[in-house]
Amino acid sequence: MFNSWKIGRFDELEILEMESIAGQFNKKVSKLGREIKRWGVWEQMRTKLTEFLQTLPLIQDLRSPAMRKRHWATLKRELQREFDETSETFTLQAMFTTGLSAVPDLISELSANANKELAIEETLKDIDARWAGIDIEIVTYKESYYKVRSTDDLFQALEDDAVALSTMKASKFYSSFKQKIDEWETSLGLVSEVIELILTVQRKWIYLPEPG
Repeated sequence: MFNSWKIGRFDELEILEMESIAGQFNKKVSKLGREIKRWGVWEQMRTKLTEFLQTLPLIQDLRSPAMRKRHWATLKRELQREFDETSETFTLQAMFTTGLSAVPDLISELSANANKELAIEETLKDIDARWAGIDIEIVTYKESYYKVRSTDDLFQALEDDAVALSTMKASKFYSSFKQKIDEWETSLGLVSEVIELILTVQRKWIYLPEPG
């Protein structure tokens, strides 16, 4: 099984399956040790299994769905190596050959940061989806005019998303999403300003006497 993992594409490795099979195999090897512990082959098998189990967290970090090209680029700069992590030739064996197993702390930190950045990425997607579905409802007034109906939900969304964007700007990961965050901050500020202006004008003319 390990040989198939070793030569299979790295970006297709099933980490949960690997953990499960390795765990089961570890239990079997431990039980065998009661009878054949003195055998050299058992010791070799035990050593290789232990080494593999120790590399699983590293593999899991690298296979995190939060890892983006910029994180891999950082790894390549640190290692001063060039490789294509999406290539068919980038296998588990190739991962070890590139020296990635020598920098587990760096990979762990990058993966942790990637997960935090993913939270920002998903929040921005939520903002995209929310505003794609928000409409300003216009209704008839006195049969001849139109006015904006209640804007409570609109202003609540503006407030909530403004707070979320402000929190993102204060994050150390802001630079990775600067353009998107700034665009939304500007857009929501403009929406707020325009709606306030419309409501101000509406409040003034709505009480004007109708022309005789």
